[in-house]
Amino acid sequence: MRVVSLINSTMISEISATYALYYAKSFSMGLSLVHIQEQYSSQSTKKIFLNIQKLAKSIGVEVDFIVCENLKELKRLVLSENIDIIFSSTKHNHSIFEYSFAKKIINMDMKVDLAIVKVVKSSGADNIDKIIMPIRGYQLSVKKFTFFSSLVNAYNSNAEIFSVDKINRKKAATLDTKKVKKKLQKVIFNLRYYFRLSSLMNIKFSIKHNYAFKEGDEVQSHIAKNSYDLAIVGGHHNKSLFKAHPIDILFKSPMINTIYFIPSRDNS
Repeated sequence: MRVVSLINSTMISEISATYALYYAKSFSMGLSLVHIQEQYSSQSTKKIFLNIQKLAKSIGVEVDFIVCENLKELKRLVLSENIDIIFSSTKHNHSIFEYSFAKKIINMDMKVDLAIVKVVKSSGADNIDKIIMPIRGYQLSVKKFTFFSSLVNAYNSNAEIFSVDKINRKKAATLDTKKVKKKLQKVIFNLRYYFRLSSLMNIKFSIKHNYAFKEGDEVQSHIAKNSYDLAIVGGHHNKSLFKAHPIDILFKSPMINTIYFIPSRDNS
């Protein structure tokens, strides 16, 4: 199997390709850097390819370069080859009304996992020390955990699952330390199989829990107080990229580099 990363002349596509490279490393897969000619000039992508190729050699990943004339040709490539996932970058300050290239990729429904990357910081994608994955309560799919774990493993980074539960002001008034502790124990219990899996995979992650009036605000506040390098949020093909769940809305206004992982519809 291979990993595909869509590249163009922009810095954000190089950052996205770097994450794709480390993901490929985690599963000992090759990486194909794919350039869509109808979107940008292919001349300026050569430098990006050479940069990724150099990094790939240093971490032992095989990489090649493919040019597709348009998105239809990309879809044919995905259908004809054994492609595991596609990485694609999108603009940080994207308007919710703009029909973006990333949204075109999502709407094509190519029966493949997608990783849509928003870049806030242009450096450090080859050295990730701390990764955070926000979740609602203990709702965590195997697919999302697998993606999260693959990057934790590839970068040998510290990892945190940050669990958030929405609460109204009336219930918040009755909260005490004992209730908060009991909730955290419940979250840990319900995620116990993931802890066991992580032990077998020789990776470690911590888990934190908090209640919040607004889940998205709570996660953003938590990120602001800590020095994370990368956030992983999850979604589905039938959800709007810009009208997602409050936690997923971090992708609309990211504080750090954020990957929006969308599992393949045919496996859902």
